[in-house]
Amino acid sequence: MTRGKTHGGGFLSTWSDATFRPGALLSRAPSERSRWRPVPFALVVTAAAWSLGALAGGGSLSTALALLIAAPVVALASIYVVAALTHAWLVVVRGRSAGFGETLACVGYSSAPALFGVVPLVGPIVGAVWRLVILTFAITRVHRLSTLRAALAVFVGAAAPVLLALGWRGGFIEAFKVPGGSMAPTLMVGDHMFVNKWVYGPFIPFTDERLFSNLPPRRGDAIVFRFPENERQDFVKRTVALPGDTLEAVNGRVMINGWLAPHCHVGELRHEGRTAELYVEYLDDRAYFTLFDANPDEQTCSTSEECSAGLSCHGGICGVGRGPFKVAPGEVWVMGDNRNNSHDSVHWRGGRGAGVPFRNIKGRTMFIWMSFGPGGGVVEDRLFLDLDGAPEVVGLNADLAPRVDACLRSRPPLSETTPPRGPSPQGSE
Repeated sequence: MTRGKTHGGGFLSTWSDATFRPGALLSRAPSERSRWRPVPFALVVTAAAWSLGALAGGGSLSTALALLIAAPVVALASIYVVAALTHAWLVVVRGRSAGFGETLACVGYSSAPALFGVVPLVGPIVGAVWRLVILTFAITRVHRLSTLRAALAVFVGAAAPVLLALGWRGGFIEAFKVPGGSMAPTLMVGDHMFVNKWVYGPFIPFTDERLFSNLPPRRGDAIVFRFPENERQDFVKRTVALPGDTLEAVNGRVMINGWLAPHCHVGELRHEGRTAELYVEYLDDRAYFTLFDANPDEQTCSTSEECSAGLSCHGGICGVGRGPFKVAPGEVWVMGDNRNNSHDSVHWRGGRGAGVPFRNIKGRTMFIWMSFGPGGGVVEDRLFLDLDGAPEVVGLNADLAPRVDACLRSRPPLSETTPPRGPSPQGSE
């Protein structure tokens, strides 16, 4: 906002002028239009439209708050991109008769109808069309152009960011919200994360199909994928077995080709009103947290005769095993880090188990860009938490940090964290 000689005062009068009398608003000198300059005005409109629209559509308060924070960042980039492309087109066709600041003002004030997107009877489509009409009219007025030439400039300026956004979402990075606790404590309910969709191969534009479908994740990668039993749902789990592997789950621990993945006990973690056992597990070159309701390997053994009734010996520990499961070509098997509270590969198909086809994989987790606690407040120490690196004690019991560091310092060599190769499944090389 600016001080000095201005026309009108508040946000509402500026919004009314921009929505219903854009010609009158933009006919005034820049200093006389409003105390609300075009860029701050557009940021507030976008933030309000996104957050109120989420609530009107039945979204949660945490989603609305996340959008309230994210919207100004997106809007700021969008305003300048649209203004720059529109102005560049005007320069190319020699239709520019005012400076870039005036084009920027047109773009900023034309955001006013975005608020109509929160009204169910009007909706975002009407608001978007109205905005384009206002922008076209504004460009016509400030640059003294014909309506046709102004409309072409608006199309070039407004359509390009939309196409770029669709390509960005479809091919490179996408935002996801963590819906449940199956990946705790790595991912907590209320976390919002970015996912790298390029890491396993490029996507065909505007679809969810990958151009190359033979690039599986690494063991230990946390991935987002379409749930094979209901592909309208997105799940996030950790990859534990690759094509050709034979997988067993022993008390929730990973056993691949008869080899038990090593882990290091961190200690008791107070989590969601209860106490659980926190470990760092090592698989190939990855280290990550796992959580168990109870110690998964209290009783060691060399034969099943040494185990209690109902238990058998697996990889040197007594326990209940699930499997073995053979991983077929073109799929991976996944488990949640919260091992006793995860609906994953070893439980799918009514307990018969199932893998995730490569084509269902959307990408690998990158980092948390926003996190809300149970009360709705922002969990600041989880912001920008790297999900592809070593596990960090964030939002957990502070006294566990030295123990996590000790586990990472005592990490076994790669030769001891890599499972032996299993026989190739039929039809694979």
